[in-house]
Amino acid sequence: MKKKKLKKVDGACAPFALRALITVPDAVILDVCTQHGYRAEWGMEEHEVIESAKELGIRLRRMNLKDKGLYRSQLRKFIAENPIGTFLVYTTGHIFVLQNSVLIDPLTEGERLRRIVTGAWRVLCRPI
Repeated sequence: MKKKKLKKVDGACAPFALRALITVPDAVILDVCTQHGYRAEWGMEEHEVIESAKELGIRLRRMNLKDKGLYRSQLRKFIAENPIGTFLVYTTGHIFVLQNSVLIDPLTEGERLRRIVTGAWRVLCRPI
Protein backbone atom coordinates (compact mmCIF):
# COMPACT_ATOMS: atom_id res chain seq x y z
CA MET A 1 0.00 0.00 0.00
CA LYS A 2 1.36 3.38 -1.02
CA LYS A 3 1.88 5.84 1.85
CA LYS A 4 -0.23 8.99 1.52
CA LYS A 5 1.87 12.11 1.41
CA LEU A 6 1.09 15.75 0.81
CA LYS A 7 2.35 16.97 -2.54
CA LYS A 8 2.40 20.40 -4.10
CA VAL A 9 -0.81 20.22 -6.13
CA ASP A 10 -3.64 22.60 -6.93
CA GLY A 11 -6.15 22.79 -4.12
CA ALA A 12 -3.78 21.44 -1.46
CA CYS A 13 -3.45 24.67 0.50
CA ALA A 14 -5.89 23.55 3.24
CA PRO A 15 -4.07 20.30 4.14
CA PHE A 16 -0.75 22.18 3.97
CA ALA A 17 -2.08 24.86 6.33
CA LEU A 18 -3.33 22.23 8.79
CA ARG A 19 0.01 20.42 8.59
CA ALA A 20 1.73 23.66 9.64
CA LEU A 21 -0.39 23.64 12.81
CA ILE A 22 -0.07 20.03 13.94
CA THR A 23 2.54 17.29 13.93
CA VAL A 24 0.72 14.20 12.72
CA PRO A 25 1.48 12.08 9.65
CA ASP A 26 0.39 13.46 6.29
CA ALA A 27 -1.88 10.44 5.82
CA VAL A 28 -3.89 11.38 8.93
CA ILE A 29 -4.36 14.96 7.73
CA LEU A 30 -5.35 13.81 4.25
CA ASP A 31 -7.81 11.24 5.61
CA VAL A 32 -9.50 13.79 7.87
CA CYS A 33 -9.63 16.41 5.12
CA THR A 34 -11.02 13.87 2.64
CA GLN A 35 -13.76 12.93 5.12
CA HIS A 36 -14.73 16.61 5.21
CA GLY A 37 -14.81 17.15 1.46
CA TYR A 38 -11.21 17.68 0.32
CA ARG A 39 -10.42 16.81 -3.29
CA ALA A 40 -7.00 17.64 -4.74
CA GLU A 41 -8.48 19.21 -7.86
CA TRP A 42 -11.01 21.36 -5.97
CA GLY A 43 -9.57 22.06 -2.54
CA MET A 44 -11.92 22.70 0.39
CA GLU A 45 -14.56 25.17 1.46
CA GLU A 46 -13.91 27.22 4.60
CA HIS A 47 -16.38 25.26 6.77
CA GLU A 48 -14.73 21.98 5.66
CA VAL A 49 -11.30 23.22 6.73
CA ILE A 50 -12.66 24.32 10.12
CA GLU A 51 -14.37 20.97 10.70
CA SER A 52 -11.15 19.17 9.76
CA ALA A 53 -9.18 21.35 12.17
CA LYS A 54 -11.62 20.60 14.98
CA GLU A 55 -11.38 16.87 14.34
CA LEU A 56 -7.58 17.14 14.49
CA GLY A 57 -7.86 18.84 17.90
CA ILE A 58 -7.10 22.38 16.75
CA ARG A 59 -9.24 24.99 18.54
CA LEU A 60 -10.07 28.10 16.50
CA ARG A 61 -11.99 31.34 16.91
CA ARG A 62 -13.34 33.25 13.93
CA MET A 63 -12.11 36.83 13.81
CA ASN A 64 -14.58 39.62 13.05
CA LEU A 65 -12.58 41.46 10.42
CA LYS A 66 -15.28 43.99 9.59
CA ASP A 67 -15.30 45.41 13.14
CA LYS A 68 -11.52 45.84 12.98
CA GLY A 69 -11.59 47.40 9.50
CA LEU A 70 -9.59 44.47 8.14
CA TYR A 71 -12.11 42.78 5.85
CA ARG A 72 -10.81 42.91 2.28
CA SER A 73 -7.64 44.67 3.46
CA GLN A 74 -4.14 43.80 2.33
CA LEU A 75 -2.26 41.10 4.19
CA ARG A 76 0.36 43.63 5.30
CA LYS A 77 -2.35 45.56 7.21
CA PHE A 78 -3.64 42.35 8.83
CA ILE A 79 -0.08 41.54 9.98
CA ALA A 80 0.43 45.07 11.33
CA GLU A 81 -2.78 44.78 13.38
CA ASN A 82 -2.06 41.19 14.53
CA PRO A 83 1.73 40.86 14.93
CA ILE A 84 1.59 38.13 17.58
CA GLY A 85 -0.36 34.90 17.40
CA THR A 86 -1.17 32.10 15.00
CA PHE A 87 -3.88 32.49 12.37
CA LEU A 88 -5.49 30.59 9.51
CA VAL A 89 -5.88 33.33 6.91
CA TYR A 90 -8.14 33.23 3.85
CA THR A 91 -7.66 35.10 0.63
CA THR A 92 -9.72 34.51 -2.50
CA GLY A 93 -9.32 30.81 -3.27
CA HIS A 94 -6.45 30.25 -0.83
CA ILE A 95 -5.68 29.58 2.85
CA PHE A 96 -2.37 29.73 4.71
CA VAL A 97 -0.94 30.11 8.19
CA LEU A 98 0.43 33.29 9.70
CA GLN A 99 2.47 32.76 12.86
CA ASN A 100 3.90 35.74 14.75
CA SER A 101 3.95 37.79 11.52
CA VAL A 102 5.67 35.00 9.56
CA LEU A 103 3.84 33.68 6.53
CA ILE A 104 3.79 29.85 6.36
CA ASP A 105 2.68 29.05 2.84
CA PRO A 106 4.66 26.42 0.93
CA LEU A 107 2.44 26.76 -2.13
CA THR A 108 3.46 30.30 -3.08
CA GLU A 109 6.81 31.96 -3.54
CA GLY A 110 7.68 35.08 -1.57
CA GLU A 111 5.58 36.92 0.96
CA ARG A 112 3.05 38.60 -1.37
CA LEU A 113 1.82 41.04 1.26
CA ARG A 114 -0.69 42.64 -1.13
CA ARG A 115 -3.03 39.64 -0.96
CA ILE A 116 -6.55 40.62 0.05
CA VAL A 117 -7.70 39.02 3.32
CA THR A 118 -11.28 37.72 3.18
CA GLY A 119 -11.35 35.74 6.43
CA ALA A 120 -9.25 34.70 9.40
CA TRP A 121 -9.38 32.33 12.35
CA ARG A 122 -7.20 32.73 15.44
CA VAL A 123 -5.65 29.46 16.57
CA LEU A 124 -6.41 29.14 20.29
CA CYS A 125 -4.67 25.85 20.93
CA ARG A 126 -3.40 22.84 19.07
CA PRO A 127 -2.21 19.38 20.08
CA ILE A 128 1.51 18.94 20.56
